[in-house]
Amino acid sequence: MLCLCRNLPRANIIGVVLVTVVYVLTNISYLAVLSTQQLLDSAAVAVTWGDLILGAAAIIVPLSVMISAFGAANGTAFSGSRVVYAAARDYNLPEVLSYIQVKQLTPMPLMLFKIFISLLMIIPGDIGSLIDFFSFTAWAFYGMTFLSPIVLRFRMKGAPRPYKVPIPIPVIMFLVSI
Repeated sequence: MLCLCRNLPRANIIGVVLVTVVYVLTNISYLAVLSTQQLLDSAAVAVTWGDLILGAAAIIVPLSVMISAFGAANGTAFSGSRVVYAAARDYNLPEVLSYIQVKQLTPMPLMLFKIFISLLMIIPGDIGSLIDFFSFTAWAFYGMTFLSPIVLRFRMKGAPRPYKVPIPIPVIMFLVSI
């Protein structure tokens, strides 16, 4: 049996390092191929880079962005639903959000609630407003999440902690979220 105490932090560290390396190398390739004026004039630097380097295969760049965005939205939808469902099941949110549809075994009231909230978010009709609203809301909740280990560390000093987080990490991340 795998020990999550050792493997989970290792996986997180390796994942962050790999993503950082890929990001830095991608930016270095943009800087190596494109001139300063091309970077400034480009509406999408990756597409301009793809046109110069990949030629006819440049369609790979927007397709990759589309697949990545779809995957992120899909993951967010599933993980966000599970968090709300679990919170409702533990009586931290209205109990009706924890109800399960009998035949499909899906949290139908929760899904209807999310659809309603989503429809409220798209009423302004401007994608920029939607992105700003979502980003602000997401970072507000990230901030509350990072604040919770700090608060719990001082309010519940004697409570068992199966996974200990060094206190500077949530403090720094809370400050970043602000």
